[in-house]
Amino acid sequence: MTNPNHLILPSRFGFAETLAVLKQAFAAKQITLFAEIPHSALAAEHGLPLAPASLLIVGHPAKGTPLMQADLLLAAELPLKVLVYEQNGRVQVLYRRVLPLVAGRGLDAAETGAGQIDAATGALIAAALESVPG
Repeated sequence: MTNPNHLILPSRFGFAETLAVLKQAFAAKQITLFAEIPHSALAAEHGLPLAPASLLIVGHPAKGTPLMQADLLLAAELPLKVLVYEQNGRVQVLYRRVLPLVAGRGLDAAETGAGQIDAATGALIAAALESVPG
């Protein structure tokens, strides 16, 4: 099932290694890791099974702030969300696109910025997943 609001890319790495290469790629571009939510680890603390899944909340204030200046309610949607998960033996990365969150609000400049954020973030994730870890 395809969702136009999401970019889903396969990883050639294991779960932990995928998290590591993404964090390294974000840091190299001065993209802040605001939080990591280790869903599967938190579930395990309560005796609940859950396939490996961690949510990275990342962003760059110089890119996200103009969107929030255009519509402060976008602060409820930002920063960016990147989910690393393992399902059916495959590790994948889901990026929740920003443009669909901005579209339809009558914010042309913000839509342009959101499109640029989506393109850059998608390219960064794709490149990280093709990288040689190290």
